[in-house]
Amino acid sequence: MPGFVIGGLGGNRGGISPGKRYYTSFSWEIDTLSSAMGSDDSQIRNVVALRTATLPQATFDKVSTEGGSVDYKFAGKPKFEDVRISWYDTVDISRYYRRWYELIFDTDSGVKAPNAYKGDAIIRKYLSDRPDFGDTSPLAAGVDSGNTEYKLFGSWPTSFKESELTYLEASIKSIEITITYDYFESEYKND
Repeated sequence: MPGFVIGGLGGNRGGISPGKRYYTSFSWEIDTLSSAMGSDDSQIRNVVALRTATLPQATFDKVSTEGGSVDYKFAGKPKFEDVRISWYDTVDISRYYRRWYELIFDTDSGVKAPNAYKGDAIIRKYLSDRPDFGDTSPLAAGVDSGNTEYKLFGSWPTSFKESELTYLEASIKSIEITITYDYFESEYKND
């Protein structure tokens, strides 16, 4: 883990500052995959065997104007990067993502109206020293949970990918979904 001092701020000369709390890549959950799924979504938390997920990110177009021989730069339109989530394939998961696919498209009506398949998704990341992650240290017994919640508004899956079938290796199949969304908000929660 990092322990650098930059401009007098950060870690200490002996390494990582003991009072710092760090986020790890393994302390996260998906609270809601899509509110468009209704009651199906509340059941997904019990069957998901998560592998990986990317967090939502934004970049901004750069708008510039020249004045007095200086090029002034301003933020333009935001662009939100898609989120990729993968998990181990189970019977319940395959059924779930096929149901989501059917909310978007069927052979009778084609692509459906956005209000049929767009919903909100919630991804949370936690500090790894939370008591419910098994840490019983005094630091973990503190009040601050370190819960950061990302809410993706108007989210829907743009791709469903299942890992290939092969006799070349013995591994668990996985499913990856790419989710796009209109915008996101993140909030630090002390609960």
